[in-house]
Amino acid sequence: MSHTKIIAKAICIAVLLALVVSCAPAATPAPEPTTPPPTSAPEATTPPEEPTPEATEPPEPVTLKLWKYASGMPNQGLWVEEMIEQYMDEYPHVTIVYEEFPFATYGMEALPTAFAAGQAPDVFWATAAHVREFYEEGVLLPLDDYLPDEYVNDLVPGMLDDITLGGHIYRIPFETDATALCIRTDLWEEMGMTDDDIPTTWEELKDVAARLTTDEHYGIYLAPNPTNHSVWQFVSWVWMAGGEIVDKDLTEVYYDNPGTVAALQLWKDLMDAGSMVPTALGIGEAAGTGKAVMEFCASSHLGLLKQAYPDAYPLVRVVPLPLPDGQAEQERYLVAGGYSLAVTAVGDNPEEAAKLAVWLMADDPARPAKWLTWARPSLPVTDAVLESDEYQQLMAEDERFAQFAEFLPQSRSEIDAPAEIVQAVIDSMQAVLF
Repeated sequence: MSHTKIIAKAICIAVLLALVVSCAPAATPAPEPTTPPPTSAPEATTPPEEPTPEATEPPEPVTLKLWKYASGMPNQGLWVEEMIEQYMDEYPHVTIVYEEFPFATYGMEALPTAFAAGQAPDVFWATAAHVREFYEEGVLLPLDDYLPDEYVNDLVPGMLDDITLGGHIYRIPFETDATALCIRTDLWEEMGMTDDDIPTTWEELKDVAARLTTDEHYGIYLAPNPTNHSVWQFVSWVWMAGGEIVDKDLTEVYYDNPGTVAALQLWKDLMDAGSMVPTALGIGEAAGTGKAVMEFCASSHLGLLKQAYPDAYPLVRVVPLPLPDGQAEQERYLVAGGYSLAVTAVGDNPEEAAKLAVWLMADDPARPAKWLTWARPSLPVTDAVLESDEYQQLMAEDERFAQFAEFLPQSRSEIDAPAEIVQAVIDSMQAVLF
């Protein structure tokens, strides 16, 4: 091959190589390392502040005086102490000062004296007569705005009218009594008496009482002492004889009313015959101690007997009170009783006092149910308590409470006459008996 051809061929190869190189993709240079931009930490966020509740001032300390009559039933005081402890735990700003007074002087002396001196209790146990007296003096707090509707609507028929004065409620009832004749069965049988001897008329009562009277016991006990309790007993006999002891306005005593005269004569005949205990005894004491074979009694006396005279308790039998000769059974009218709670309007803390009274006996049936089955067994004034397990158990265990409940429809509420009218009745009774 000639030198010229070799050169030409070399040139062609060089040209081809150049074309190949020029057609190949260009090499990508390695990227320079990059530093990511600095990241700043997110700004801290503070949750929104909740509004601070305004501080509430604790209630001002309050001291309330709670008064009650003293009884021979220790469970009453224990119930009150238990309730006070519970209430002060629930309302620590309240201090309750509790006092008891002798039964015989509680209503006739302690309460009137305290009100007259401006030292009345804030909450107190009261009879219908007490409430009437202090209502007329304008010193009681109306309780309409404090009582739960459930309680008011559940009261037994007629009770709302009994506790209403001037269109307002002035007391909180939690118990009532029916009345009967209680007989100590052991002494009755020792005297040779049978069911055939149970008196059904006043003449039979006088005869049986005389036959039961010995040197060891009297035939019957009817309260002869000058107290409200004696008047409370006496009106049953007046009503059974078809009479009224005071006029409807509670301003005049019916001394010459045939029913009043007949009842006074019955009591006088029993006293003159020596068949009736001539001195005052405590409630239930005659039957409890055997000082009398028969005793005018109420449903609450059973509870007292159980606590104060447990040995005598099962020996007491309950029978209907005898009627005047010729009186029809359906015409028997007996006195109902029982205490209520009342609240002083002129105290330092009437609203706090009302709250205490309602809490004790009106806003929870469990508290009055315990009172009526353990502290002072008697008859309830609301269906809620009557239908409670505790009260149903009491009636199942002691049929005498069921007997008293049967007497209740024949009963009328005790008279709530002013003190001067009650005193006039007491004076007439004392003049006849002694």
